[in-house]
Amino acid sequence: MGVSGCLHRISALKDRQGDVCGLTYRIGRHIPGLADTVIDLVMKVAEHNAAGRDSGSLLLLGPPGAGKTTLLRDITRQLADIFHKVVIVVDTSDEIAGGGRMAHECIGRARRMGGTAHQSKYEVLEEAVANHGPEVVVIDEIGNAKEVAAVKDIAQRGVKMVATVHGTTLQHMLENPVLNPLVGGKQKMVIGDLAARQTRSERCEAPTFSTIVEIRDRQNWYIHQDVAASVDDILNGSVPSTESR
Repeated sequence: MGVSGCLHRISALKDRQGDVCGLTYRIGRHIPGLADTVIDLVMKVAEHNAAGRDSGSLLLLGPPGAGKTTLLRDITRQLADIFHKVVIVVDTSDEIAGGGRMAHECIGRARRMGGTAHQSKYEVLEEAVANHGPEVVVIDEIGNAKEVAAVKDIAQRGVKMVATVHGTTLQHMLENPVLNPLVGGKQKMVIGDLAARQTRSERCEAPTFSTIVEIRDRQNWYIHQDVAASVDDILNGSVPSTESR
């Protein structure tokens, strides 16, 4: 449950009888200017959108509590207020813009869609693009195959995505069969003749997200400026090139 007027959330712990036996308080933060550290990546989303190219989407990857959603809020605000993009925030759980009837000021002029109680996140994603003409769609915590498919479909239509997923590193994300299609996926390829046949892993397709920020914790961010190249390096057994901020 969200707390109206702020970004905090309260979740109940229940016993086997369904009675509340504990509460978890999650403190939501709005830090204006946090995204200045990655302003070049935000600009990349805006510029690629203006150029009408297929690449330019941005993914924030990190474990729970690392600060992904806090950064996502300020990126959203900058895209809407500084770069004047039409930004739709798909926020079915009120994680990004709070639990009030009106969206929290942290997302600036971006518009929020929460959907109805009967709509799944992927359905709201599809509705956002079909009915509201966004240039950028923002979503927190892509988590299942239907959401992955919806995100890929939206990106293929030329709409930019800024999203978060749970994880630790790009290498670990590649091992997740549900999420790895977002970075191009992987497949086994047979090489050599019958006598010396070997297999190796290769990327299946172009990544949906061209840039990834690995948020290891609140002080350590690692940038993959070219996700396709990083994935290829990992699958070839090399260490991908990253930039620390």
